[in-house]
This record gives sequence, structure tokens and C-alpha cells, in this order.
Amino acid sequence: MANNLLPARLGDLFRVTNLGRVGISGGFALATVFVERVLDTGFLVFLSAIALGSRHDVPEWLGRASRVLAGVACSGLVFALLMPFFGPAVLRVGGICVPGRWLAKFEHLVEQFLLGLGGLRHARRMLGFMLMTATIWSLDGAGAWELGRGVGADLSPVLTVLLLTSVALASAVPLSPGNLGVYQMVAVAVLTPLGVDRARALALSIALQFLIIANLLFWGLGSFWFLGGRHRPERQ
Repeated sequence: MANNLLPARLGDLFRVTNLGRVGISGGFALATVFVERVLDTGFLVFLSAIALGSRHDVPEWLGRASRVLAGVACSGLVFALLMPFFGPAVLRVGGICVPGRWLAKFEHLVEQFLLGLGGLRHARRMLGFMLMTATIWSLDGAGAWELGRGVGADLSPVLTVLLLTSVALASAVPLSPGNLGVYQMVAVAVLTPLGVDRARALALSIALQFLIIANLLFWGLGSFWFLGGRHRPERQ
């Protein structure tokens, strides 16, 4: 919810802060956010690669952007997998560089971050995460396809995948609050060269972004209320 209202991906920090209200360590929450971003980006890059491979008329910039993001996702995954092995070295360096009054907090943050990364080594959790990711993006794709029909832009499955992956990957770049204008720019840039009328592509992007924001506001505000309600009895 916050990422659709705030600039520069500040919603990720908002999530970490709110999870801290119910007793989840900030370092652990930050690691799970990082893992989610890496795996989600990797899944989107995989989908876009399949879609790009099935067409030969896609813009060259889209292919280059997909390759760059594939490298970023792979780098993040390698970092997440190797970081636990360097944990002791990080703690030793922290013991030298971090002032004594902050050392305990630093060590706790690092330990919890490493614990959060440990989910990558749990095969059943990763399988469950990827299954939920595939389900969520399939539902998003079905919604975007139906919405395209509603505005007169009859999208093929390949175009639907290209639209969703391009918009989602572009939203990872910290730009305007709620990525206003980013959805529209990317949708028009991707769909117009592939035969979709410019006006229909713009209408589709506006309607899609409105529905996404409304949906996330509904669930986000409800979750915010739920977390606050769980926290208040603890304080009393």
C-alpha cells in the first residue's frame, strides 16, 4: 500500500516498521523483504524472457532492460545465498568499526537479517512462495486481459505478460509517488509498437493503476488496523 503512495520504494521500510509493531525484528523483516524482491523480480524476468522469445517485433530497449534486470536478480540471489557464510566476518568487522554503544544493536540486526535470509534454504517454503507468486501473477494477468477487453484493447496472452512484467519491473525504479506516470509511459511504450492503439493503451494503464491502488488501499488499511489492534493490548 505504501509503495503505491510514497516515492522511492519507501513502502518497504513502512512494512518493516509495521511488522516491528507486533514483535518481528526489523532485521528479519528487512531480509524477508529483500528475499521477496529478489525472487519476485526473478520470476518476472523469467516470464518476460518467455514472452520476448515468442515475438520478434518487440522493442530492442525492452530486451536490453530485461537482460539488465535478469543480471540484477541473479546478483541479488547470489548475495542472499552467500551472505550467511560471511556472517561471522561481518560481525567481526562490525566489532572493530561500530562504536561500543551501538554494537549490540548492530549484531542483533545482522543476526536477524541472516535468519531472514535462511528461508531461501528451506525448500518447502520456497516452493510455497513460488506457487503463490505464480498464482498471484496469473490472477493479475487475467484481470489485465479482461480489463483490456473492456477498453477495446484485445490483448493476447503474450502482450498481457509483456505489459504486466514491464510495468512491474519499471515500478522497481524509485521515481514519482505511487509511480504516477510510470505505468502510463511504460504501457504506451510497450503496447503501441506491438499494434495496440495509443489511446487504448493509455486508457488501459490508467484503469489498471486505479484498480491496483484501490485494491491495495483496501487491504493495506485493513492490515494496518489489524496490526495496530494487536499491538495495543501488548502495550497495556
